Amino acid sequence: MKSNKAKPAEIKSPSDLSLKKLCASLHRLAIDLEIPSEGYLYPWPQTQLELCAQYGVFKWFLEERYGGFGWNEEELALGYLELSSVCQTTSFIITQLTGACRRIAHSLNDCVRDELLPSLLNGSHVSTVGISHLTTSKQHLSQPVLRAIEIEKGFLLDGFSPWVTGATQADTIVVGAEFGVGAAHGTTTSMTMAVHATDSTAIQTVSAFGMAGTSGTFVTFADGDATPSVKTGNLFKHHASTQTITNFDDGVIGQQICVISTAAITYDASATNLKCGSTDIVTASGDVTWWTYDGTNWYLFGFLDQSDDLSTGWSG
Repeated sequence: MKSNKAKPAEIKSPSDLSLKKLCASLHRLAIDLEIPSEGYLYPWPQTQLELCAQYGVFKWFLEERYGGFGWNEEELALGYLELSSVCQTTSFIITQLTGACRRIAHSLNDCVRDELLPSLLNGSHVSTVGISHLTTSKQHLSQPVLRAIEIEKGFLLDGFSPWVTGATQADTIVVGAEFGVGAAHGTTTSMTMAVHATDSTAIQTVSAFGMAGTSGTFVTFADGDATPSVKTGNLFKHHASTQTITNFDDGVIGQQICVISTAAITYDASATNLKCGSTDIVTASGDVTWWTYDGTNWYLFGFLDQSDDLSTGWSG
């Protein structure tokens, strides 16, 4: 059954009454974003973003030749002030979505622009950005964290983007990478490209909580799994049975994990991707290990042995 509810009037200037109506709706819905689900994950503001699309918010940021309203900087600031006064979460996410939209609009790729812009403006397609590592994030590292390698059919992205707001909700991600023969920052050329996020098994996402060493619940590894997945976060427990671990699957560069043993668990140090010394580590129930991932290997950086006298120090 089709709804008879009229589409709201688009907000074509900061003085439009429609902006007040949108803000009233966002204010009413804001409380829904304050209640986390199991695992301390907060809701994605889907309803709020759909409302913003109906009111034409995404058109504020693009010139008229691209289907937008062409707001100037002062008008955009006034619009953002109104939106952020009622829902800062939605407002921040809009900055990421429209950042992607602007880069697509101003790109030299006519096909991508013509294909994506109409659906980006009406809200039926979601795009976000992952470009912070080109200017700020991970710049202290000696080498780029994400490279673009030219191949026969385009480019291969190798590495990771440390911060992509709404990556799991996006249809495409405008991602930045360094391209060229240089090994260090400053010896390569920065480039951005739109990547289809939801139809590629080569793209994986990890929670920011997991990357930061923070999460809300422990996940128990499956019984007998020698290479358990750590894709779901950073806090884990072993199944209550004796087993040997040779690797952790689905890790992301920089990820740190905490693993509690609930039985006699052996970490195989020989010819595996676990770097924990020259001999195997055998833990007992209650022991805790901490690991960090460099993209190839997992390195042990903390070990709490419950049977040790810790009064003189701790191995972690």
